[in-house]
Amino acid sequence: MNQLSALVFCVLFSGIHYAMEAKTCAPPTNLHVTSYSSSTTKLNWNGGGASHWQIRYAPQNTSVWSAPLISLSDSSLALSGLQSNTYYTVVVRDSCGAGNVSNWTTLTYFKTGCPNITTPSIENFDGSAWLPQTISSQGHLDSCWARDKDYGLLIWTTGTFLDHTTGTGKYAELLHSGSNPGSASLETPLFDLSGITAPQMVFWNRMYGSNVADLDVYISKDSGTTYSLLSKIHNPPQFTSSAPWKELVIRLDSFANDVVRIKFEVNEQSQSYSFIGIDDFQIRPRPSCPRPENFELLHVGSYSATFDWDTLSAATWVMQYNTTGFSLGAGLNTLGSAIPAKLSNLQPGTAYDVYLRSVCSSTDKSSWIGPITFTTACDPIATPIFEDFESQVFTRSWHTMENIRIRARYASHSVQ
Repeated sequence: MNQLSALVFCVLFSGIHYAMEAKTCAPPTNLHVTSYSSSTTKLNWNGGGASHWQIRYAPQNTSVWSAPLISLSDSSLALSGLQSNTYYTVVVRDSCGAGNVSNWTTLTYFKTGCPNITTPSIENFDGSAWLPQTISSQGHLDSCWARDKDYGLLIWTTGTFLDHTTGTGKYAELLHSGSNPGSASLETPLFDLSGITAPQMVFWNRMYGSNVADLDVYISKDSGTTYSLLSKIHNPPQFTSSAPWKELVIRLDSFANDVVRIKFEVNEQSQSYSFIGIDDFQIRPRPSCPRPENFELLHVGSYSATFDWDTLSAATWVMQYNTTGFSLGAGLNTLGSAIPAKLSNLQPGTAYDVYLRSVCSSTDKSSWIGPITFTTACDPIATPIFEDFESQVFTRSWHTMENIRIRARYASHSVQ
């Protein structure tokens, strides 16, 4: 060994001492976590040219490495027996031969997950760990939830303006407050679904801003190693922070008895200022009388409107309708079993709200979904006709693009 290769640098970083030797054996690169749970973490890296590696790890901010040196011939490693919800430090080096090893990589940090959460479970984001942004902080999340970045102009943090639960609480919020496109993700803890036989995920979302991106919802049953898409949420543009919250219900029947992690991901492709909120996230059993799904308006005329939907079990349904803005309980009810269904005896040129629910028995009814809001067509006008447009307002038989609104679909949440 020459003088240069024998030179040893002593490094102190995060309370851990270790030696780095300037050697000809190149160190590995891209040491990173590919999946994790409450007691395990899988690591991967790119070798520097060798086919053998050595790795060591320890809880963060300890003065010595608590784990023994591990030698292996695969550029990945699944660590087990770790403490839950704990930060660790890890380093790896190439072993090019007997007595010829590379320098250690720079310190890499990872965090184990929290213990699996039994279901049913609900998170309203109002706990003390959820803290909003300040001038000097990007905000904090509960330590059992994970975001892929802790800084930047596109980040998941904690929102406080008009939450869904009480109007004065908090919620998880994606902020895009700059001109740079990009992506940001938010991961839940692991949920054990074995406690419920027909699991479903329910949460409320709010999206507003210019060019707001879709919210993609993924699920993993291998601790986050791979994900499959559950839903792509795209809401019509809303430009006010007081935009209404909308409920989304996703069935998880195919994941019954699994341990799953949910990921929310946003990919901003444009320069925009936009906001996406998630509140009252829960995993619960499906009700004994499930609500209808995919409630939609098929056709509207002057005196009638036709609707369609999917039913999970009930053979009977109830619609309640009245002029737009009425309170549930104050509308007109119509009972039926045929799908599609037609509402008749409506008034021309009139705006209506329609709600729907399933009836499984006289004592077991689903919750309401809706409203679908629509305006019936005007009656045909007899000719000849003359319109001089001298009035200050349009009559109901004339429409501007601003007031033509056919809200044609209800997919488990209000459609605007």
